Amino acid sequence: MDPVVPPRDTRRLVAVVIALVAVLTVGAAVLIVQLWPSGPAAVDAADVRTWPPLRALSIDLEASLRSTEDGSETTIGFINETGEPVTISWLGHEGERAAYATVEAGETYQQSTFGGHFWVASRADGTALAVFQATAEPGRAVIR
Repeated sequence: MDPVVPPRDTRRLVAVVIALVAVLTVGAAVLIVQLWPSGPAAVDAADVRTWPPLRALSIDLEASLRSTEDGSETTIGFINETGEPVTISWLGHEGERAAYATVEAGETYQQSTFGGHFWVASRADGTALAVFQATAEPGRAVIR
């Protein structure tokens, strides 16, 4: 018994369909690779709002905190989301505040520091709003 051979037009149609499926498969693979997340969101060194967040510590801890002397150089980006100017102060090795900057409402401020150093954001009258500790990587300190 002879094998059944499809008509010439049918073979051509099958070849076109196979080629079309191959092209669509390659196109889908390229699209998936282009759209697939490739890791954490990009950090823009000039925009502190894209930096990883630093967790605000309890203001009640301020009296017991001391900046360490052995951390690596880093940066904190302060973002003032309050409706008033905020003073940014470094907590020294003895726990004393040293004012470094005043950040107006809605503004940002970048401060070079070292990992392990503590920073206090306070109102003009000295009332602490937040305390942050610098980490080895640059971080974003949001003051609310």
